[in-house]
Amino acid sequence: MTEEDRTGSGWRARWATRENKRRRRAYEDDVEAWYLRGIRLLRLRAAAEELPVEAATGLPVDLADGEVVLVVQPEADLVEVDEGWEADLPVPELAVIPVRRTNREHRLPEGVRVTNTGTAVVTDRRLILLGREDHREWPYVRVSDLAHHPAAPITLLHTIGGRPLAGLRVPLAAATRFRLRLTMAYAGFIGQRRLVLARLDEAVAANRRSRPPLPVVATAAQAPARARLAHPVIVAAAVALIALPAYAMTVDSRGPDRGAFDRGDAGAPLRTALPEPATEPSNVPTTDPPAPSTTIPRAADPEVTVGAPTPRPVGPDAVRPIPTPGSVEPAPATAASPVVPIPVPADRCGAPENGYGYNYCGGSLVHEPAPDVCSYFVCVEGFWEGRGYLTVCEDGRVGMVGGRAGTCPERGGRKEPVYVYQPVAG
Repeated sequence: MTEEDRTGSGWRARWATRENKRRRRAYEDDVEAWYLRGIRLLRLRAAAEELPVEAATGLPVDLADGEVVLVVQPEADLVEVDEGWEADLPVPELAVIPVRRTNREHRLPEGVRVTNTGTAVVTDRRLILLGREDHREWPYVRVSDLAHHPAAPITLLHTIGGRPLAGLRVPLAAATRFRLRLTMAYAGFIGQRRLVLARLDEAVAANRRSRPPLPVVATAAQAPARARLAHPVIVAAAVALIALPAYAMTVDSRGPDRGAFDRGDAGAPLRTALPEPATEPSNVPTTDPPAPSTTIPRAADPEVTVGAPTPRPVGPDAVRPIPTPGSVEPAPATAASPVVPIPVPADRCGAPENGYGYNYCGGSLVHEPAPDVCSYFVCVEGFWEGRGYLTVCEDGRVGMVGGRAGTCPERGGRKEPVYVYQPVAG
């Protein structure tokens, strides 16, 4: 047997054959998933260019002059969020986020309840729910943010004025289409359609670069010691030897009639028939070699997040509070290491002068603010307890978009992102 192992015709070779088949199947599954993600992205990108108009015939809706219906969703539930559960929901962000397929996609998140059912109508100016009990509408001029739940077909609408958080739940099969039409309608109303399209383009390009790598070929020399038991006859024998004493113990526990497995002294312990471990020398590796990774790099795709912020440049005449020595909130002790200053843009669109390229014009969202950001901006109370990305409030302070603390006041109006400048390469 030892000679067979050295020539690659024994249990080592059988393990390598099985392992290579397994790795090949995993690779083919990953490639198929990657390809399907690309197809979905391309379809989303093409659909985002179009906003087809639907007929409003038969709908009990009085449309304003020039208002058009973009989508009618026959089945929709009005959902409301109980007080205190807002922080456990997704952060608001203008985004195109199809629902991830999970075993919880049909369940309501904690703190969310259904209060009405009806038909949802998306126009270019508002979202309307024609409910069985009453109607509800969200004019875009009063909406501050959209938040699509990644694991449930629920879209929440944050409004200006502090009204309790609410939104709509639609059937899972209609969620992607409904979210796309609503997101593009709202983005068009606030003048940010091009940003949504640009981020979809980025997602398509990122997915093309994320093709799964070919699997590494396993060799017989990498066979782990446990592969020796992979032969069916050996496995069956081992299972039988282990099950035999267990069955004898079961028969013994029945009482006086002990059965055929124990006719001796009642106090004698049961003996197993397991073979003694082999003692002959072997060149079998004692540890398993690290298996090559076949994980697909996480790319921006519609199953994760393909989002666009909702920037609205702050006018130069807006009143901005001036940071004072006593108003700077220090970063927690566990904050990340200081950020290296980067080239700053020529125009910050009203943002305070800073060495990190933070501005209100455009760029990338700031998910990890610099530790001394509150030295340049006036931060809200509890700033470092927030989560999400950096936003500027209506009163000029900055906070994070989500979290139990560190966010803009509830009645602070629409929150605009703070961006970090990205210099053009080359």
